[in-house]
Amino acid sequence: MLHSQCGNIDFPPSQAVIEDYSSEEINILLYFVLVRKNDGSGDIQDSILPGIISELEETYGPYNISFTQGCIRYIDSTTWYEDGTILAGQLNEIGEALGSNHGITIFIQKNGTTELLGQAGQPVPQPYCWFKYNGAKKIASHEIGHTLNLFHTDFMGFGMPCYSIPAHDTTRGDLVADTPIDYLHSEPVVNCVWDTTLARSYNYKDECGELLHGVDPTIIMCNLVDYECVDHFTSGQANRMKSSIMNNIGGTHFDVEYIDLEISGKLTIDSPTHVGKNIIIGNYDTLEILSTLFMPSKGRIIIEPGGVLLLTGGTITKGSINDICNERTGNPKFWYGIEMQTSSSGLYPKFYCLNGTIELSELGIHNLPTRDAGNIHISIDGGTFKNNQHSLYVLRAPGSYFPIVINKTRFYLNSEYPLSHYETQIKVDNSRITMDSCTFDNPSKKPVLNENNYCIQVFNSDLGIDHSIFKDSLYGVQSMSLLSKATLGVTRSKFSKMFVGINTTAGINNYSVTKDTFDTSWKTGLLSNHCTGYTIHSNEFMNTGFYANSVGIQMEESGIARNIIQNNHFNYLKHGNFAIGENGGMNTGLL
Repeated sequence: MLHSQCGNIDFPPSQAVIEDYSSEEINILLYFVLVRKNDGSGDIQDSILPGIISELEETYGPYNISFTQGCIRYIDSTTWYEDGTILAGQLNEIGEALGSNHGITIFIQKNGTTELLGQAGQPVPQPYCWFKYNGAKKIASHEIGHTLNLFHTDFMGFGMPCYSIPAHDTTRGDLVADTPIDYLHSEPVVNCVWDTTLARSYNYKDECGELLHGVDPTIIMCNLVDYECVDHFTSGQANRMKSSIMNNIGGTHFDVEYIDLEISGKLTIDSPTHVGKNIIIGNYDTLEILSTLFMPSKGRIIIEPGGVLLLTGGTITKGSINDICNERTGNPKFWYGIEMQTSSSGLYPKFYCLNGTIELSELGIHNLPTRDAGNIHISIDGGTFKNNQHSLYVLRAPGSYFPIVINKTRFYLNSEYPLSHYETQIKVDNSRITMDSCTFDNPSKKPVLNENNYCIQVFNSDLGIDHSIFKDSLYGVQSMSLLSKATLGVTRSKFSKMFVGINTTAGINNYSVTKDTFDTSWKTGLLSNHCTGYTIHSNEFMNTGFYANSVGIQMEESGIARNIIQNNHFNYLKHGNFAIGENGGMNTGLL
């Protein structure tokens, strides 16, 4: 008699499928992991895959389910190649490490390495499976059926069905209406036909005492050794598989597009949406996000010159789709960010954020590292930038640019931030930036990566900050310049429990720091080096207690030009004003 050699025994609570998905056309991406010898040799090579794809198209095609081959990876281990029990015994762990719920990951091993012919991840459904390659059998079709939430036809985990109970087809057995009652792995089978006479001689009966009849051993999900007998799914099984895909049962997203999404005209995302690759917004095209957009690991939104991205109350975050083929650059813990592509043609990319959220991005809003000429437009009002490695990373060549405007926006990390250190949130070169009523904080308590990672770090840029808050053991604002007329203005802002509040370096001249509060600076409230023409007045520099080496203003080598430090108040500091080097002449200089 035939018996089972499929390793699936662990099934979670499940439900019958009532909806009709028969008209849906679905394409599923397949990733392959081939087990070979140490040197890459062996029976399992790329050449077997066209035959497997052909088999799947034959068995799934009649139900409008098709497949596309994705990337191929390898486990080159002679030990694993010869011993199939290793992979079979660790399928869940290896599937989670190497697989993706973007598609189905199939591990393939040579024939004859274990008694089992194949196995799907536990509990079903999981987006990965394993089988031993035998070109004549439909074991691939069978195991993929499990990944799509099908049970064996003889499965009794939901109760023993009876012919006399009409509800048996949706509440018992395999939960599929049109599969026959099958208690015994479709036995007895002779020449791929169920032998009713022989079954009756064995007195095979259902749970209610009625003799078994109508068993079909040619259904692919029969629990047989001889898979050469099987050739089809039932319509009910096909509907159940499509339901699993359409409803993302088990957290799978097989219905996600795995090609770049190119926006044409205007597209509005007004419900939670997962994408599998990059989004490209072309010239005169617009994408508006009102709901949550889940980006894949290392994926990016590309705004070409003339394209527009509107983040209107929506959220852009990292989804659960991993870049398992390493197609893209970047840190897999993040989605990459919004790429602003510039051009000297006069067209420029535009990004508008109104009460929107960007989280878990690596570079946030950024441009190409080639620093191509051209303008960009960035306007952010009421935004939230959460758990980003960098929120803005715009490094450009010198030129005349539109201002970057940021109002009423919070930049912060919490305990869900995946890295161990805080890094610069806004890093900008050769730009003009105005900020009003913004907050930079760090509830995560992650330490700053190093003393060069300020909340805001600008180079050759005019920066204006008003009514903003910086707090939680960070470095606040650093403004630097080289052979430019860049300057800085900070007013009515608060720096609380900071290592350094503001740092200006050589070339930042004629800056002003007025009416600000530096509350509990661990090191320095304002640190200025080789700058001149500044005005620092009406500020509060104070600590709640005495901290060794705490300084209100540290001024170094500001020269003999007319500089003003006036009407500032200092309390509980080791040094209020601390001057180093030449900061004035006989009749001119520091006032």
